[in-house]
Amino acid sequence: MQRSENLDGYEQFIAIVRDYENQGMDREAAITQAVKDCISRNVLKKFLEDNGSEVVNMLLTEWNTADAQVAWKKEGMQERAVQIAINLLNKGMTANEVAELTGLFIDDVLRLQY
Repeated sequence: MQRSENLDGYEQFIAIVRDYENQGMDREAAITQAVKDCISRNVLKKFLEDNGSEVVNMLLTEWNTADAQVAWKKEGMQERAVQIAINLLNKGMTANEVAELTGLFIDDVLRLQY
């Protein structure tokens, strides 16, 4: 566990969450356990006793949004690669050349030809 004595309450809480995740806990379990640990250690105790479930929900939503943004970016890149592949096919390149240049699977490029 990280040394948390010199951190403020929020930083201690986040350090505990990260420690649990590094130990293999899923995010929700890590956050839930960190809430319990902080209460028992008198770190943000009153706040977490009053708002613990809201903290868990807020943090899960915040982290899930960050994960979704990464997925959206990848999806956008995939859509762009498909559009480039269509343009290259229309210019007369072979499916193999297009697959190599765009990183798309050959089967996906072949489907774009029709």
